[in-house]
Amino acid sequence: MILANFMDSSLVDLKEKGLLEDVPDLYNPNRFFNEVLHFTPHKQDLSLQSFFSDWNIELIHHPADGLSIHNCFCSLVKIRQLFSRRKVDIMRGRLPYLGSLLGCLVARQQNIPTIVSLGGDNR
Repeated sequence: MILANFMDSSLVDLKEKGLLEDVPDLYNPNRFFNEVLHFTPHKQDLSLQSFFSDWNIELIHHPADGLSIHNCFCSLVKIRQLFSRRKVDIMRGRLPYLGSLLGCLVARQQNIPTIVSLGGDNR
């Protein structure tokens, strides 16, 4: 089973705050998923790939880091190609931000079930 995970917060920022240790198990609890494709708009997050490899989590950069129509379109194309090629089974947005919206749009086109966490006290 393959999960596509979207989070707009920077993993590097979480590392600097000392909050990165629990993240892999949040993205792939007990290594349940065969693969987790974690989409991030922060290119520097890719430097942490080796930390996530043991949990079968692949970090993928998508360029939609702002409200640029061009970047959003490029992200949609990239996400769609990866969803098709990798046969994604479920799409999860960690918070309702731009990355989650793009993932939901592609998942809806491809009839992939989606879930988006509101986070905080809104669960």
